[in-house]
Amino acid sequence: MPAKATTSTKKASTATKSAGKPKFSKETYIKWYKDMLLIRRFEEKTGQLYIQQKFGGFCHLYIGQEAIVAGTASACQPGDKHMTAYRDHAHPIALGTDPRVLMAELYGRTTGCSKGKGGSMHFFDKEKNFMGGHGIVGAQIAMGAGVAFAEQYNGTDNVAFVSMGDGAVRQGALHETFNMAMNWKLPVIFIIENNNYAMGTSVERTTNVTDLSKIGLSYEMPSKVVNGMRPESVHEAIEEACNRARRGDGPTLLDIRTYRYKGHSMSDPQKYRTKDEVAEYQKIDPISKVLELIEDKKWASKQQILDIQAKVPTDALYKTYKMPPKGSEGYLEADLLSDLLGGGKSSPLEQQLVKNGKIFASVGAYITGSVDPGLLVFSGKMEQGVGAKEAEAALDALLKDFLQKEIAESALQKIKNQSEAMKTYESIQLLNRAMNLAYYAHLGDPALYWQEFEQKASCQAEQLSTWAQRLLQEDQASVLYYQSTTS
Repeated sequence: MPAKATTSTKKASTATKSAGKPKFSKETYIKWYKDMLLIRRFEEKTGQLYIQQKFGGFCHLYIGQEAIVAGTASACQPGDKHMTAYRDHAHPIALGTDPRVLMAELYGRTTGCSKGKGGSMHFFDKEKNFMGGHGIVGAQIAMGAGVAFAEQYNGTDNVAFVSMGDGAVRQGALHETFNMAMNWKLPVIFIIENNNYAMGTSVERTTNVTDLSKIGLSYEMPSKVVNGMRPESVHEAIEEACNRARRGDGPTLLDIRTYRYKGHSMSDPQKYRTKDEVAEYQKIDPISKVLELIEDKKWASKQQILDIQAKVPTDALYKTYKMPPKGSEGYLEADLLSDLLGGGKSSPLEQQLVKNGKIFASVGAYITGSVDPGLLVFSGKMEQGVGAKEAEAALDALLKDFLQKEIAESALQKIKNQSEAMKTYESIQLLNRAMNLAYYAHLGDPALYWQEFEQKASCQAEQLSTWAQRLLQEDQASVLYYQSTTS
């Protein structure tokens, strides 16, 4: 059941579109487009890598909500402090953090923004004044007010931004914080990133007050609803709230109406909403709307737009092999092959084509499909100057060499151990366990959840080699070249 906020957002979008002459400069719109596109591509890549099991843990994507951080970043000043919940990838990107540092954090590397210790939900960047993503629901609300108090105490002109989801507003700490913030006139802006759903529960099912901006009224806190699908609307609301805070007039609450196109997290099956509902919001996609205005005003040529887009993605190669459906012979073997060939930094793909070969900047293997036949996929983004045919030839050579050699039992045991560790981690989380069991119940037998794991653990190297010969056949393969530019 969609939340009532849906109508409000669409009305706000129409009003913005009909406003006539843009209120912001060409440079601002182009900056918004660049930033939002970079965030979108980063999140898409993150989702892809998560499916490939390049990293684990919880992962929450920001796809669809980019206008909020783009408009906030353009309206704040460098000394302002920012804090959010666990959906935190977009905020540091908008503030200028190098995406490579953020990706390193996802991989658990010491070069990551949190030294590889925080993962997806705990990005930090002190230099950019990003005070973190926080995994405990609503914890950042009180901490953000504390940061604002520090700025007030030290006599600075800085403002603290505290972002939260529509579900987090049910936390009791919010009301204690609001009371204190108003009583002390703290320079803090509370942002509700209202995407209509608290995990899978719509706003209207959790509260009698669906207009979340009204929450601040009992404390006489200035509050308003903002169209979160347009960076213009967000910028104006943030700028107004900043001016109030810097004057010493205290906090503001902004109910920013947005929409996420993906699930609450990567494990979310999204059964609580329809595809039509998602499609309706995609019609007012913030990136597309900003691009339409840039093109309409002729602020950038087609080639200039292509150049902007080309700086985000790189040329890529996708080679796929047909594989059996889930529950059939060969499915688990295909899964093991994807892990053996492309699972982690010690895998043949990484070692031969990235580290030593310098063919790909990143490369991996994964499977698709479930009850229907799927694909064993090899995908990679090429290094600058490496053509698609050269990359495919290098991949083909690696696979040919792999098929000519025996699979070492030690290498197979390593990926079995990794699989066991992942299964154990999944089982610790009650939600993950319940969703997995429900999925296998849908297939006909919940016991398959553990039976598949046992079958995978018992697979021998000789058996895997036999299936590798069957699966990795050129007459079963398809290849796609992706070119980031048309020039």
